[in-house]
Amino acid sequence: MAAASLAAGCTTTAPPEAEMSAARSMLTQAQPVASQYAPGELRAAQAKLERAEALYAREQYTDARLLAEQAEVDAKLAWSIGESERARRALAEVRR
Repeated sequence: MAAASLAAGCTTTAPPEAEMSAARSMLTQAQPVASQYAPGELRAAQAKLERAEALYAREQYTDARLLAEQAEVDAKLAWSIGESERARRALAEVRR
């Protein structure tokens, strides 16, 4: 029983490669439109990714994964806000 408890305590968390990659990719996608129409949201996503990368470097994978996932969601929000505003402005221009 003690050996099982010890073995369970030694398990390591896998590096969050997919989560980090997804966050980076979403930030890259959001950058062009969000920098103009949702800069605050974009900065929040970038800050979270930077913290995730720092945690990743220190092999604190659980916290890095969480922040990378949050960064991806924040980047999606920034992209959505930016695309919505861009579409709203294009529609307004067409209606003139």
